[in-house]
Amino acid sequence: MACVLTEDGTLHRLNMAMAEIEQSTRVTWPCSMDGEWTDPRPRLSLASDQILVTDPLAGRVPVVGAAALTMTSEIPVEGMPYNIVAVGSSGMAR
Repeated sequence: MACVLTEDGTLHRLNMAMAEIEQSTRVTWPCSMDGEWTDPRPRLSLASDQILVTDPLAGRVPVVGAAALTMTSEIPVEGMPYNIVAVGSSGMAR
């Protein structure tokens, strides 16, 4: 599985083995990718079974379930979220 966010604000889940779009859903407002690389624009991060997308124009981070590609929640933030990163780890069992 791979995820792609297009300029029109649509999140696409791709089936890499079949080279096709499995499902799509709108998660943000349209945002041009023109301009400087430092301009705030939507970015995404995949964490386990959730996809988090920054929405700078709305000041929020939609959380999308990867299996059904539906929005499960949203995180309001102050200002314009610029970057996002997911960090995970696993512990050792004895």
